Amino acid sequence: MLAIPAPVKVLPVPPPPPPLTQLPFSAPALTPAPSPPFPSFTISFGGTSSDPVISASPTISASPTFQPPPCPQPLCNPQPSAPSAVQSVDAVTESKRLKWAAITQKFDQQASTHEWDWQDGDYLPRYEYQPLTCITDVWTEWASGLNGYIPVRDLTERWGARWRRNLPRRKTEGVRRKAVVDLVGELLKRPHWDVALALRFLKDKYEPTFKPRAFSEHLTRNQRSGFHAVLQAAQSYPSS
Repeated sequence: MLAIPAPVKVLPVPPPPPPLTQLPFSAPALTPAPSPPFPSFTISFGGTSSDPVISASPTISASPTFQPPPCPQPLCNPQPSAPSAVQSVDAVTESKRLKWAAITQKFDQQASTHEWDWQDGDYLPRYEYQPLTCITDVWTEWASGLNGYIPVRDLTERWGARWRRNLPRRKTEGVRRKAVVDLVGELLKRPHWDVALALRFLKDKYEPTFKPRAFSEHLTRNQRSGFHAVLQAAQSYPSS
């Protein structure tokens, strides 16, 4: 008699895995994994059981690896921005304040006698050579200043020739008066001579005869022959 096989028991197929949940922040698009293949079935007739068993084992691909989004370039490497107009104005104002503080500290009240221009990041004084009444005024203007102005020596040491602003009249007058200044400098090299003695010598010997401009021209005329004549006369002038 032919044996009738027992009915086959079919196990239920497990549901597919749930889809990935959308992240709460922007992320690069993920490449979806391919759909899992249809589950394979295995029929087993072996063993002691008289009933064959069919099992299903669906194949599920591993979840894709999540990569964080790249950092935007401006945020990762911030670049310095140009200063604003307000910052530039503030910088100039602060520079002016510091420059003026240094000038007033050095020259005190003499600074307020001048008019000033702001040029190339610095204050530049205005000055015209002062009218002179005697030869010794040339040295006073150079060393101490006349009429409350900064001395010409200090103007030249601090601002060079820029304070003359390349004006011909100032350049010419500067050369003329420098001859008297150089003469006093030579007299001071003599033993026992000081500024007071040098000025007294010029006042006694030359002011009765020369006006300041004429004396300057006398010193520079004929290859400075007048300059050397004054130095020769000083040798016989009493130093006490």
